[in-house]
Amino acid sequence: MRSLSPLALLLLAACASGGSAPSLGHRAIENRSMDEPAQTPARAGLTADAALATRITALRADLAAAGEVFAELRPAAAQAVAGAGPAGSESWVTAQLRLTALTDAHGATPSILAEIDGLIAERLAEGREDGLAELTALQTEAARRADDQRAVLDSLTARLAR
Repeated sequence: MRSLSPLALLLLAACASGGSAPSLGHRAIENRSMDEPAQTPARAGLTADAALATRITALRADLAAAGEVFAELRPAAAQAVAGAGPAGSESWVTAQLRLTALTDAHGATPSILAEIDGLIAERLAEGREDGLAELTALQTEAARRADDQRAVLDSLTARLAR
């Protein structure tokens, strides 16, 4: 008769361990009817507490300020890209520098969006719905601005690459 290899013995020992396995019992979610509409995380009427309201106001101001900086730098970057000569020329380098400054200005918007996403995730993890409507609205606005700025950057970068 052949003996079991050490690896096979190790695997069998792992299967026989007394660790706790996840329960295969009925879960509460399985009781919900599939005909019920999904719950939305942000219910109307649940306003933010004072600390969160202050944070939302600050994030809204940061988002506006980031948008203003981007808007201020955009015309100079667009003009530099439009007037750029061949790659490596002085005008091309100037356009690259203006585009870099615009890219740096854009960086603030996704950072603010990430912070908003983090606040929403914290609220959901804590099971708190107060302030979610305001955060979700701000998240939508920040995502729109980030996408719009990214489209401008992509367009200018493509034009400079020609």
